[in-house]
Amino acid sequence: MKYLAAALAFAGAAAVAAPGLQPSADLRRTLQQYHPTRSPGPRELSPGERAELRRQLNEYKQVPQRQPPRRR
Repeated sequence: MKYLAAALAFAGAAAVAAPGLQPSADLRRTLQQYHPTRSPGPRELSPGERAELRRQLNEYKQVPQRQPPRRR
């Protein structure tokens, strides 16, 4: 039991001492696209875009959703 406690303490100390992850430049650019000050607001979709979204939604609805197995 002492060894388990020591191992957990060591793992916790190592996790705290590890340097934090720095977000990549790609992630930063991607997130900046959605920042409220950068976006001009919602826009109306073109008829072609609406048709494409409608088609994708219909395809999604046609794919049978897998049901989880029932528990007994």
